[in-house]
Amino acid sequence: MTFDNSDELYKIKALFPEAELFLRILTDDSSSLCRLSLKFGASMDSTKGLLELAKELDLNVVGVSFHVGSGASDPQCFAKAVQDSHTVFDQAAEIGFDLKTLDVGGGFSGDTFEEMASVLSEALDEHFPSSVRIISLYPCMQRHCSSRHSRSSNQNDVLHALPQRRCLR
Repeated sequence: MTFDNSDELYKIKALFPEAELFLRILTDDSSSLCRLSLKFGASMDSTKGLLELAKELDLNVVGVSFHVGSGASDPQCFAKAVQDSHTVFDQAAEIGFDLKTLDVGGGFSGDTFEEMASVLSEALDEHFPSSVRIISLYPCMQRHCSSRHSRSSNQNDVLHALPQRRCLR
């Protein structure tokens, strides 16, 4: 379950206090066809306070989540989002959380998939140990994908792009 504001944390505490939580961070998705940051994601200046509140409420934060927007055209948005995620992992460790998972969402565009995956893989190698589990959406599962089946039918494209990571499907 994801959260990106304090109101959500209080609701989770009341309704699902045992849930495993992911702090969804805001990303620069200005190059995306569908800008999810207009509605979702905690700004980097609020992440530490949210983690502190989650700790105070005795909630179980297990990871960080981001999505660079559907149809992203700038591969560097992945690099920046991974770097920001690393900062949040460090903040969480200072507060007493042991985060194990990073959800990199989707946003892969068919035309630039290889470049996006390469930048993402390099950023993960630079900022995270291989023990951090990576979750990623498959490009063909994007609801608003411009050409749903333009990629190969092999739904492991993202996993192959991140060969040294333990990824969930």
